[in-house]
Order: sequence, then C-alpha cells, then structure tokens
Amino acid sequence: MASTALRILNQGVKQRSYFILFFLQKEE
Repeated sequence: MASTALRILNQGVKQRSYFILFFLQKEE
C-alpha cells in the first residue's frame, strides 16, 4: 500500500515539475 501511494505521489510531483517548466518557458 505504502509503495503504491509513493508511486502515485511521485508521478504527481513529476507532472507538477513539468507544468512549472512549461509555465516558466511560456512566461519568457
């Protein structure tokens, strides 16, 4: 259970970082 939760959380962090990178590039 814990490993599955960590995997989902990890995917969420990756998606958030990609979104932030995209947003920063858009701002420039």
